[in-house]
Amino acid sequence: MRNFFIILFFFLMASTYGQTMTAYEKKGYSLTVQFLRKLGVDEVVLQKSSKMGDLEKLIVAGNFIEKLNTERGLMLMLEYEREMKEAEKLKTAVDFQRDKEKKAETERKKQIEIAKQKERQLQADLENQEKQKKESYNNSDYVHIKSSIKEDLNQWLQKGEFEKTDDYQNRISNNSSKTFDSICYKKLTYAFKTKSGFSSNLLKYNADTEKFGIEFTFNDVVFDDSINIPIKGASKFKNDVENFGIYVDDKDWGFIDNNLTPSKITYFNSDTKESFEFYFASKDLKRISFSSSELGLNSSINVNSKFNFDEFYYNRAIETKDGSAINTMGWDCLLNQNFPKALRILERGVPLINDNDEVYPYLLTNLAHAYLFDKQFDKAHKIYFENFSLKLNGKSWKYAILQDFAEFRKRGIYSADMEKIEKEFSFSGEIDEVKFEKNIQPENNYQNQEDDKVFTKVENEAEFPGGNSAWVRYVQKSLGSFNPADSGAAPGRYQVLVQFVVNKDGSISHVKTETSFGYGMEEKSIKLIQNGPKWNPALVNGRQVSAYRIQPITFIVEEKN
Repeated sequence: MRNFFIILFFFLMASTYGQTMTAYEKKGYSLTVQFLRKLGVDEVVLQKSSKMGDLEKLIVAGNFIEKLNTERGLMLMLEYEREMKEAEKLKTAVDFQRDKEKKAETERKKQIEIAKQKERQLQADLENQEKQKKESYNNSDYVHIKSSIKEDLNQWLQKGEFEKTDDYQNRISNNSSKTFDSICYKKLTYAFKTKSGFSSNLLKYNADTEKFGIEFTFNDVVFDDSINIPIKGASKFKNDVENFGIYVDDKDWGFIDNNLTPSKITYFNSDTKESFEFYFASKDLKRISFSSSELGLNSSINVNSKFNFDEFYYNRAIETKDGSAINTMGWDCLLNQNFPKALRILERGVPLINDNDEVYPYLLTNLAHAYLFDKQFDKAHKIYFENFSLKLNGKSWKYAILQDFAEFRKRGIYSADMEKIEKEFSFSGEIDEVKFEKNIQPENNYQNQEDDKVFTKVENEAEFPGGNSAWVRYVQKSLGSFNPADSGAAPGRYQVLVQFVVNKDGSISHVKTETSFGYGMEEKSIKLIQNGPKWNPALVNGRQVSAYRIQPITFIVEEKN
């Protein structure tokens, strides 16, 4: 049908080309006009439409469709096509040349139109991509968190109805930076806690490599990795996999495409406490930071503060003497080969942690590693070879060091000094006898007798009866409805450190706290220890002794919806 319209169009246009018509063109034009008159279409209307250069407008103007879709119209069309076929006998070389030129012109216009369509489509795609990018940004975690920070900071910047101008100005002048940090931290930790979308899938075990494949999915992005499990324990591990969960530490979040994404996750068994760490390095991951100047605050007051989560987290860990956080930061810096930063964190953090703290040996090993990679061999060597009595998660000191070296090599981290340490280890043997050179004399009510010494280093530490699971149940039951938020504590994680003496008969004495968060947390923690059952006392050479212990009690205050 379209070819038929094109034939009509060519012959209607023939008279407008400004050149002498050939016999064939005259015959074709005559047959076309005759056909149109028989069809009942006004020739003048058609010629006016044809000058628009648009075949579709020509068709609409002449009401072709309606007139052709009749029995008479179809018969006229067939007759017209036969006559035009017969007229082709009149074609000369000029006609063939003109046909060729017409086809070339038609193809040229077609290609121009195709190019224009592609250009229009490309522009539409770019506009759509920009629209989607803008929508994605506006719906991102970064924008939501920034908006929430802005709202709280705007509220804080307002002068109170009953606040004197001098007090207001002093508050703004002295506390803006600290308040900005506090608001940013509060909003981020709430976002971390409410972030969901994690799942894991344990894949088939490879008995040859003794590895399980594992997939982690976060917001439809899949991370592949593996877990080394000896073949003897593989079946049990697979049966226990339902007890594993996924944990992301606050410091391990970052932004990718303005959305919160973990750089590391911990895959842990809540029953056995077994855990595995997986790193998801990405060049696109941006560390978390905010600037008050980018918030677009309503206040005319110039607040120029910058919040860097990594620095804030580090300073908070130092301030609260959070050994676990300090240790994890140091270890992560080692694995990321940021040795100067690891050394800065650990040199400042290790002296803050009591050597009875269960994380203390881990801090020491990481400090030794940091010295080693920072080419301070003598300092590293001193730590490596003066702490054989320490245990790490039930493993000997030497075994733990060698395991760390193996992990470093696996990640492409190497120092020739590692081989020196390993060589000396091979000749040093294990030191199984524990020497207790340091002990603390009892205070006040304690008598200076050998049996009443209070030890800081022991073979087996004092333990809550029933172990860790019993301790957790006891804490949860004892805390009851106590909530620091009721006393005004801001959302966050507070680790109260309680120091006390577990006497050789299991009784508790000399209870005090090493932290001072307030909001009733220290008082509650002291009562919790004082009112508890007798502990299983520490052992030295198989003998029950009195020993100091520091027990962390963590309070997590969540933001109310």
